[in-house]
Amino acid sequence: MMQNTPGFKIKILGSLILLVLISANSQAQTAHWFNTDAPRFRDVNSVYIRSASELVAIGGRFRNDSISSIFISKDSGGYYDFRTDFVGNMLNDVWFKDIKTGFAVGRNGHFVKTVDSGKNWNNLDIAGYDGIHFNAVTFSGTDTGWIAGGVDAGNRAIILKTTNSGSSWQKILDSATSTINDIYKFNSKELWACGNAGLLYHSTNGGISWNRIYISGNSGTRDFNSINLTDKNTVYLAGGSLKDTLQTILKSVNSGTDWTTQRDIKNYILNSVYFYSANDGYAVGDSGTILFTQSSGSSWSVVTLPSTINDTRNLNDVYFSDKDNGVIGGSQGRLLHYNKSAHITALSNPEIITVISFYPNPASSSVTFNWPVESGDISIQIYSLEGSLMLKQILYTDKNVVNLNSLKAGVYLILVKNNTIYQ
Repeated sequence: MMQNTPGFKIKILGSLILLVLISANSQAQTAHWFNTDAPRFRDVNSVYIRSASELVAIGGRFRNDSISSIFISKDSGGYYDFRTDFVGNMLNDVWFKDIKTGFAVGRNGHFVKTVDSGKNWNNLDIAGYDGIHFNAVTFSGTDTGWIAGGVDAGNRAIILKTTNSGSSWQKILDSATSTINDIYKFNSKELWACGNAGLLYHSTNGGISWNRIYISGNSGTRDFNSINLTDKNTVYLAGGSLKDTLQTILKSVNSGTDWTTQRDIKNYILNSVYFYSANDGYAVGDSGTILFTQSSGSSWSVVTLPSTINDTRNLNDVYFSDKDNGVIGGSQGRLLHYNKSAHITALSNPEIITVISFYPNPASSSVTFNWPVESGDISIQIYSLEGSLMLKQILYTDKNVVNLNSLKAGVYLILVKNNTIYQ
């Protein structure tokens, strides 16, 4: 527990774990962005909300020793645990077709699959595609799925299709155009794919044939990094130009026949766009850019994060399961979470860390936690007395300081957890 004390901002008292757990019936709801850095600060290229509390993030490291990483949170982003982290081809996109079965794709034909909700991942690299980098994956909810990408030179677009959950693949597009950056499945027949230099494809027969769509004007020549649909006819494209520092969002309301430029300005390129309703959506990009619309993109506002979690790391992907729960992934371990309804809930048979210590006590702007190395990384969650989540942070044995500057003077509750809770 924390409380205000003369000359200090907060004070930490004992019995912190128990106090949090018995305050489980709070009805407080408040909107929050919070940051949880990915383990070892791996780049996060794609994020997915698998259930109300379980999040999946994938990526790794591209330069030096290439690393392939998958990490999962089972507490809505409070703590992430490695599922894979080894020298290999970096992963670029992840998708779950149902509660148990998920897929991830990456560089040099890298393809992995889980059938146990992400606990274990099987390597099913696609033979003959070394040098082909897959940037996107989607499935129809059955055994049928599609992956798309290109080559480093940027002059080839490739789409593969499977009808047996990735056991084998058929090439359905191989074009000497630009790299495909994203693929979107509206249903089993309606598919879209977008890429660099204005590349845009549409299929109405499950990928048997593809119609190349050309968008007029300068904005139609931008690099399109992401595509999202809110209905069969309403299509959004996000991207821009990295070279010329341009930020672009385009919209069509008639399945790509006509396009409106919603945004094409001097600013950081966008890497992902996602709408969780017909009106409401987010777009994210380089240098920490977050945009939000409540008007189907007629206007976009810049989201300003609290100073304690705001930085300029590039943001690569955004995903919202509904208006109250979202996650953003980015470079150097960036993982931002939005949770409007976070409040304390009881844990069944939690393993409590009883040997943790912290100082100073009382504290002014930060507090340092110490615990046995063998306990692994820990998660710190700070709540108001009403039960609203105020701050989340993952701590490592070599990075164990929590910044308290974002908290007002008052009394707080702290929950401390480590990864053994989930095993």
